[in-house]
Amino acid sequence: MIGCIRTYERSLEDSPDLELVAFYAMLIAVVRKVLVYIEGQSSFCRDLAQFVPPEQLEAQLAELHQENLLLRARYKSREIDPALQEILNGHLDRFIGRSACSYRDLQYTKKLMQGLAQSLAQGKSADYTMQLISRLICLNFNKPDFYEYVKASISRRIEDESRPERRSSALRFYSKEIQTLLCKPYFALKPDSETIQTSLLRFLAAELDFYSQGSPLSELGAAIEEPAAPSERTKKIRINSNVHEIGTGIQLLMQTKMIASDPASLKETIRSVVENFSSIGSEEISTVSLTRRVYERDSRSAAKLKKKLEEMIEILDRDYLN
Repeated sequence: MIGCIRTYERSLEDSPDLELVAFYAMLIAVVRKVLVYIEGQSSFCRDLAQFVPPEQLEAQLAELHQENLLLRARYKSREIDPALQEILNGHLDRFIGRSACSYRDLQYTKKLMQGLAQSLAQGKSADYTMQLISRLICLNFNKPDFYEYVKASISRRIEDESRPERRSSALRFYSKEIQTLLCKPYFALKPDSETIQTSLLRFLAAELDFYSQGSPLSELGAAIEEPAAPSERTKKIRINSNVHEIGTGIQLLMQTKMIASDPASLKETIRSVVENFSSIGSEEISTVSLTRRVYERDSRSAAKLKKKLEEMIEILDRDYLN
């Protein structure tokens, strides 16, 4: 629509009727506001090609490409963690290389890149990577691989602390820091998904439970981590899944009320799995690792389990319900 109006507006460039020219300029401004409103109120993506001609989208993506090149140079000059660089570069490269996108996605990407540039342009910082992470949380960059990256970063930092109480203190510090971040409301990479701030706070709360005195993790660790003598071991049942997938499976069983989900029952469930099952790549399942995986939400594991569940449904339909 804007392209059509602009085409007619250009035909009036030599027109002496300034009021008519002003009217079309005003009309374009109104259409832009309507476009912003439509996209702002929608919970789904609309193809921007429905609203603007392809050449305008190409021009804007070309501008973003140039800005992205500058960001890449700034990442290196600020010594940003290469893993975080890979996540950001991959996301922006994929977006800029698209032939279609929604107006909302375009606006989010512009704001995202502006925020990144502002963070990198600020004065001296002891840790630009953490500064960038904070900005991405404020911008609700709720991308699964970024969530996993932040979790891994926090875990690496607290693992340097040898005592559980020191780890708990570090987790409380990170939880407080994330909770006090001023996140932009109704603004997200994925508007229909949970905010990255909420996801991280839930993860930190679960970790605090693990390292707090008297937590299920502490009790299980003390009870099971010491391996039994060879003569006392029973032959374990091998599960063709990794610990991530086993943890997700336990979580699904609890959420569907197929097994009890209270702390005492969860403790017994994990104890039974650790004592009686082995996973892909490991004869011994770690109690600490499995307990942590139960509380995590790993999209890759969920996708694998979904495929297996679909196969089970097909078998039930074919062999049991017909």
